[in-house]
Amino acid sequence: MVNARHQQRRCMPTIERIIVISSEDDRLRVAGGIGTYLGLWTKMVREVRPELEVHWIARAPEGMRLECVDAFGVHRVYLPIDPSLGEEAAFAQFRTQVNDTVGALVRVAPDLPTVIEVGDWEGHGADLFRFVDRSNILRVARLHTPLATCVRQNRMRSTAQVVAQLRAERQTLLHADLLSSCTQHVKRMVLQDVFEAQDIPPDVVVIPNPIDAARFVPEPSTRSDAVARMNMHLGESFIGNETYNVYVIASVEERKGAVQVTDAIAQVADAVPLARFCFVGHHGGGTRQLTANRKLDPEALIARVPRRHHKRIRFAGYVNHEALPLLIQGGDVFPVMSVGDNFPGAVAEIALCGKPIVALNRAGIREMLSGAHGRCVAESIGGALRGAADRLAGRLIELASDPRRRAQIGANLRALMLRKYKPETVVDRLLNAYELALAGKRGKEVTSGSVGLLANISR
Repeated sequence: MVNARHQQRRCMPTIERIIVISSEDDRLRVAGGIGTYLGLWTKMVREVRPELEVHWIARAPEGMRLECVDAFGVHRVYLPIDPSLGEEAAFAQFRTQVNDTVGALVRVAPDLPTVIEVGDWEGHGADLFRFVDRSNILRVARLHTPLATCVRQNRMRSTAQVVAQLRAERQTLLHADLLSSCTQHVKRMVLQDVFEAQDIPPDVVVIPNPIDAARFVPEPSTRSDAVARMNMHLGESFIGNETYNVYVIASVEERKGAVQVTDAIAQVADAVPLARFCFVGHHGGGTRQLTANRKLDPEALIARVPRRHHKRIRFAGYVNHEALPLLIQGGDVFPVMSVGDNFPGAVAEIALCGKPIVALNRAGIREMLSGAHGRCVAESIGGALRGAADRLAGRLIELASDPRRRAQIGANLRALMLRKYKPETVVDRLLNAYELALAGKRGKEVTSGSVGLLANISR
């Protein structure tokens, strides 16, 4: 059996080039978790397989084309967008430039076994995947949370931009060779929300995201520094070493459970005078939306809380990812109330820091935080939405007076992350799955059009 497996591995095509595409990154244009995932994914690919050629094509933040090789050997290309364009036209312009850039990369070495990974979000493979149907190129759509699912969960209005993005995402997924999902939950949601009855979806592989175990570690001695850093970010002395700091690290959205957390605040504040609530993540207050996904306005959320408790709540907005390992050390407990989330990196990062999570046990969070026999390792309040705010409030009040229990929950979560999502193992699983899919594709007759993006490349 071992020899047979070894022989099969030797017969599989070894990937030599990976091209990833996104409109955001982890440094210059951070709009959500996709850029953070790709930053870690490309870094770890280079660490696990340093011989691989890795390219990352992203949207430039200020309309200037940039090219660089980062510290891990990833070739980054940032494509400029005309700032005068509306978002719908900007998406189209970016996709056109992506097509040209990928075409130029492939023409340099047309026969190289290649993976092109495009996230479902914004559908940047809508045109590209139709043009690169070649036997040595695997077209992968990595499933994060498509707009079709966000529209339903966030109850978004249909606009021209939303409709254009929905179409692009569906076309990307339809023309992919493989759908790559980090949870069973989002796989089910994509099959339900994106594909129509007559569609034949591609195969789906379910493998989690890598986690950043090297950077996110428990450092309780840094609490005072973490408190000072958060106060500096807020521009005021809001929290202290003696306060009970409840941090919500997620975009401020309905699907992320921002409403449920807000509705728990009054009960906790009445029972725990030292409680402070801080929402960390993009919100909809007075700033241009970076994506089509609707963020909630802090003022509307605060209005749900009695005025006497407004002084206990702050919305920190986006915090640079480089600062998160320190900031997390200042939190005492972290509610994760996602209504239907996928595999949010912040949840793994909180757990890796050994911090306690109180979780609404549903969707991708349920998969992420389940240990032996499917039991939730976080402090679970069940999966029902009805009464979730009351149950959260009760648990936060209990944990406020029990630091030993908080520490134990955090330790259990960190152990789970390191056991279940060992970074090198996850990356190797993804690469092996892609190589197996590429081998399957190369074993089939692949018809490539004679016109289009790669017309001048011989098979």
